[in-house]
Amino acid sequence: MFYDQRSNKFRILYFLIGGIIILGLGFSIWQTQQNQQALTKRFVNSNVPTLFVHGWSGSLRSEKEIVSSAEISGAATRRMIVRVHSNGRISVTGTIKPWMKNPIIMVRMDNNRAGEVQYTHWLTQVTKMLKHKYHVNQLNFVGHSMGAYAVIYYNLLNGNQKDLPRVNKLCVIAGPYDGIMNNHKSNQPTSGPLVQLWDDAAN
Repeated sequence: MFYDQRSNKFRILYFLIGGIIILGLGFSIWQTQQNQQALTKRFVNSNVPTLFVHGWSGSLRSEKEIVSSAEISGAATRRMIVRVHSNGRISVTGTIKPWMKNPIIMVRMDNNRAGEVQYTHWLTQVTKMLKHKYHVNQLNFVGHSMGAYAVIYYNLLNGNQKDLPRVNKLCVIAGPYDGIMNNHKSNQPTSGPLVQLWDDAAN
């Protein structure tokens, strides 16, 4: 009799624990669905990729924080890294597919002191490759510092080119829009380490 009562108590306890676990899982699933619905309302879901362009002396590390923030918030996902070698050769890691929502493309310039004129030339080659190889017909730009300068110049030069993707949205951060201090002056250095700070072409 004592063992039967004890066994019944354990059964009740097991049912209670099981019920609590099931309720917890159900609440967790419901909360996840609510969060996903909230994100859907907050962000635009689109297959238009966003290109992140770093600035002077920058790298993928320069873009990492803002890209990670976009991923953590659920706004976008990094899908591709495009590396532009110093000789202009382009190599790609990852891919872009039409079903991908808010894909991010991180652009890395090996010669990260080439300046906005050369950056713009390389970006033109990158976007042309994206259109012809990956069928990207629209894109967004996020540019920081010299990257901001370059994406504005890119739009000025290529705004209506039919062989390039159409720019949908543009976000520019801390670009040197008033020009680079003392750039192209007659007293700029022509030798030594400082000459690397003035190797951009005039536009």
